[in-house]
Amino acid sequence: MKRYEFHSALPPELVFAMLDVRAKGWDPFAAGDGTFRVKREKDCFRLAYMGTSPASGFIPFWGEVRAREDGSVITGGFSPWRAMWKPMAGIWSAMCVPVMMLGVPVPVYLFMFALAFLVGMGFQSAGQKVFFQAYQRAVLGFIEDNLLV
Repeated sequence: MKRYEFHSALPPELVFAMLDVRAKGWDPFAAGDGTFRVKREKDCFRLAYMGTSPASGFIPFWGEVRAREDGSVITGGFSPWRAMWKPMAGIWSAMCVPVMMLGVPVPVYLFMFALAFLVGMGFQSAGQKVFFQAYQRAVLGFIEDNLLV
């Protein structure tokens, strides 16, 4: 994952205020409405461009805002790990009992989980570069145009 770092003249409070004003609240089911969606989590935020046609699978920008003497620093990136670990953990947890009932040893199950996770992350990362590069550019442009004043 490529990390991005932006230097803003705004203090962190104003960066989050600008996010609240310029982007709508988080709604993962708003795909295709052409809006930017944001969700704040303490000093971090999740920002996504929903596109103009319904398409799912885009990984949002996960950013952190830290105070600096002359404003703030926004760091983050499009992390497949952050986007996928909860769904993957849920799926594999739900599959654990049926697989164990079939007699698959725990080390084999853990190996299968690790292998599927790595392959899934690879496909997710490649899919972002192929299908959602314009969405990523739109999010980076939004940050540059609205949060670095």
